[in-house]
Amino acid sequence: VDASVLADTINTCPISQTVPSICPSLASYTGVVANENTWCDGSSMSITCALGKVIQILCAFYGVHPSVTACNIGYLNYQPVCYFASSLTTVNASCNGLNSCTISNFTTTFKDPCIDLDKALYVQWSCV
Repeated sequence: VDASVLADTINTCPISQTVPSICPSLASYTGVVANENTWCDGSSMSITCALGKVIQILCAFYGVHPSVTACNIGYLNYQPVCYFASSLTTVNASCNGLNSCTISNFTTTFKDPCIDLDKALYVQWSCV
């Protein structure tokens, strides 16, 4: 995607376009060991905790970051402009309280907030 096309598309995105940041830094969590990962469109999200522990989702978003044009470049500061507002609720429903979980098809699980742009699912979690 051309950078100017990307900027135009993000600027017209109707979902949550003014939200500056969704997930805090891992260092902001106290009393838990927080994990994070980013999965690109076309891949499957999978989280597994050690035996006897369950997943506690801390934060999640599915969307696009304004400073990148492809998922494999990375998501600086995790500050998406376009994201699915129910990302956290959706990941919670699939994972919270389970020892492991998988979301295998992002396009059917999440509403596409920015059609034709590379998106990613970013999740922070703890095993408790």
